[in-house]
Amino acid sequence: MEGSGLGLSIAKWIANVHQATLSADSRDNAGSVFKIVFPLYDVNAQASPSPAAQGDSQKRTPTYQLSA
Repeated sequence: MEGSGLGLSIAKWIANVHQATLSADSRDNAGSVFKIVFPLYDVNAQASPSPAAQGDSQKRTPTYQLSA
């Protein structure tokens, strides 16, 4: 099945807008894994970064993986 080839471009745009990182791991005859990691923001903070953004050892970053 062929697509229009927009998926990775859209994922890259989303990552850039949200200051996330996007990576890909591709292996012959095994497919590809695309990973996007979003930074964790404290939505309640006014001007100061969240403890996670300050390098807290309890930093939690949600990770989502898409396999193709």
